[in-house]
Amino acid sequence: MTSSPAGIDCGATCTADFPQGATVSLAATAAAGSIFTGWSGACSGAGPCIVTMAAAAQVSADFAVLRYPLAVTRTGTGTGTVASSPAGIDCGTTCSADFVAGTPVSLTATAADDSAFSGWSGACSGTGPCVVPMAAAAQVGASFTALRFPLVVTRTGGGSGAVTSSPAGIDCGPACSASFPTDATITLTATATGGSVFAGWSGACTGTAPCTVTMSAARSVTAEFLGVGRFANISTRMPVLAGDDVLIAGFIISGTQPKTVAVRARGPSLAGFGIANPLADPQLQLYAGSTPLRYNDDWGQGPDAAALMAIGMQPADAKESAILVTLAPGAYTVIVTGVAGGTGIGIVEMFETDTPESPLANISTRGRASSGADVMIAGFVIQGDMPRTVIVRARGPSLAEFGLTGLLVNPTLLLFAGQDFLASNEDWVDSPDAARIQALGFAPSNMFEAAMIVTLPPGAYTAIVSDALGRPGVGIVEVFAP
Repeated sequence: MTSSPAGIDCGATCTADFPQGATVSLAATAAAGSIFTGWSGACSGAGPCIVTMAAAAQVSADFAVLRYPLAVTRTGTGTGTVASSPAGIDCGTTCSADFVAGTPVSLTATAADDSAFSGWSGACSGTGPCVVPMAAAAQVGASFTALRFPLVVTRTGGGSGAVTSSPAGIDCGPACSASFPTDATITLTATATGGSVFAGWSGACTGTAPCTVTMSAARSVTAEFLGVGRFANISTRMPVLAGDDVLIAGFIISGTQPKTVAVRARGPSLAGFGIANPLADPQLQLYAGSTPLRYNDDWGQGPDAAALMAIGMQPADAKESAILVTLAPGAYTVIVTGVAGGTGIGIVEMFETDTPESPLANISTRGRASSGADVMIAGFVIQGDMPRTVIVRARGPSLAEFGLTGLLVNPTLLLFAGQDFLASNEDWVDSPDAARIQALGFAPSNMFEAAMIVTLPPGAYTAIVSDALGRPGVGIVEVFAP
């Protein structure tokens, strides 16, 4: 700091006497590496300091060490940190700091385990040590390249299936994400499980062929599986009489895995739907071939009562029957009769209670059908995301070869969705689908029996069987999911 007129040269001479009334101008000059920050005392601010010597005066000149900001930016597909020496930058979290002018600042880049440091930009270049002389404000970029990228698979839709990768890593099922080397080529394969179909990819792939992904970045792929239409519930309502005219229902479980089904025989609760003469006290017996498996009279007294209630499958009336049973794939028969020889209108029902890998494939019910409320009514429910082709048959005359008498002479078949009429058939040979039914092996053996093949969306359906002229007789209604 110097004065005009001369006297102050501070450095060495920081005080001087000046005549009373003299005007003294002070000038501050910062040394290298410092900066003048302002006056205090008889002057303020950072502009020229002029003191009129009306009395003794004191002035302070403030100097600070010169500092410059250093900012670090991380770029690239990978991750990592940058730290400085001397301390200040830890980027991570702190990516800028001020350093004393002229102080060399050394920056060190450390890549994460799945990344590599690929180089500096800005005030440094290359991949070697970065030293910034801090002669001015500076910026440095640190680039990291991913060595591996994540691949995430998501399964959607109402069906089920698995997705696997080659090379290994994805097995979705349980492992639906994995990391793969940069630029690796990954092939994903989708496999639908029982009762489902693979509908296609979205995201990094499209279509239904195996999905090939190049891992130049993080990728995500969605695999959609749709549930094939299947029987979730099959039932038949008809008069339950005595002797050969009891209600006999057969059903088939297909696939390779055991299946849990609820089987019910109802009668009293039908009165609430306006059905006259319901079966007062139904009982059911389950057979595999001629081997008896289970019996139930009143569902609440059976060993399955708690399990049926837990899944909402308990009948509405205590006198009705129900069992919950796990069965291997195969053919089964349910016989519904009235306790003590009772007769009336009854329903036999089979419900799917688990996954569709082993679906219900068929129901066939034999009994006596007449007219009015005494027709034979088969109900079935198709679940899933896709339509299902079913074959419905009504047979009577061909049962004579099994020694049955009093048969339906000319069974006719009506198909409904709720109250909506869908299709009808009297003699299957007159059906426009006769050739197709025959080609599939489902043609009745008698020309006066009825059959139809229909493709139906998911929903509830009813097939009604009676004689074309209203004559009573024993018949069979069958619903197949070929």
